[in-house]
Amino acid sequence: MERISLNKRSSNRIIQAFSLALLFTSSSILLSDDLENFLDQRKHSAYESYENTCLKLQTWDACNETEFPAILKLLDEGKETRGPLKYPKQEVTRGRNAIVELFFLINEEGNTEYLSTLKSVCGFGDIYLQTDWGSTDCDSFVRAAKSSLEESSYAPVTISGNPGRRMLARRFSFVIEDSNSREIRKQILDLDKGELRALNKLLKKATPQEIIEFAKPKTSSHPIYFYYLAQSFDQLGNSTEAIKSYKEFLSKTEDKYYFFANNTKSRLITLLYFQERHQEVSDIYDDEFRLYIKFMQGEDQHLFAYLLAASSRAILGEEIQALKMFSDLKNDFLNFTKTESTRQTLLENSNANIVAIIN
Repeated sequence: MERISLNKRSSNRIIQAFSLALLFTSSSILLSDDLENFLDQRKHSAYESYENTCLKLQTWDACNETEFPAILKLLDEGKETRGPLKYPKQEVTRGRNAIVELFFLINEEGNTEYLSTLKSVCGFGDIYLQTDWGSTDCDSFVRAAKSSLEESSYAPVTISGNPGRRMLARRFSFVIEDSNSREIRKQILDLDKGELRALNKLLKKATPQEIIEFAKPKTSSHPIYFYYLAQSFDQLGNSTEAIKSYKEFLSKTEDKYYFFANNTKSRLITLLYFQERHQEVSDIYDDEFRLYIKFMQGEDQHLFAYLLAASSRAILGEEIQALKMFSDLKNDFLNFTKTESTRQTLLENSNANIVAIIN
């Protein structure tokens, strides 16, 4: 995650404004000759498909998960030079944070052209909680993001000697330091205080079966009970009920409970992979999970889940996306591993999968 402006002090607050492409990491990827040749051979046909979908329809849904931008990233082509992202002065005074996502065109010369705002939410406090946040009063943040985008440029790309266009999305985050928290308890602020005390007390000493008996009748009152229900079934080795409850939790909350949601994705990916339910793994994996790994700087179980998600994509024939994920593991995520054995396991599996795809 590239930070655009850091450590600006105003009103005794440290503010941060940074942006990142929604699909890709910013690290350079070291290519073998075989991988580079494989990607070069796929580049032309990928662009033809890209023209008929993304560039023709001009929507993020049509552009997301397409092969051509991933091939460029793997080849280290079309590099970006990002314009400065400035925190709106009035928002520093107010103390508000924000997330803005913009969809934009990169023309043949590498200049950017704003197309649409995919998301703009702002408010006070944790950007991963977004308690009482809204989208109706975020114009200053959107203007700041657009200004940064306007001053950004990309190295031109060619396809069989002809210049090409691209459409990408970028997320801009505006954060006042110490307004975010990794404390799980703060992720369920909307649970009644009495219920929260009872739940925390139970979790400290109850068995998985006791938690199941406590949580099951409460799932209709709050979706967080599906999470603890799933965890308890998981601990008892009842993967069928665990998967069912994890899915119920995600369907009712999506990414509202940021840490719970991504921990759920991690476990679902793992459980479903070993049941060979690879399409479900691919459906559950999303870019938020990748960003979560970067934010948390790993945790080995999430890195293994990422490896399994990449493997599922390879099994499903989603070769370019799988290559991108395996390359991310090799060139970025390995830095987050906690033990040398985990590092070696991820590295060896990533290399083996890359070789299997390109040969």
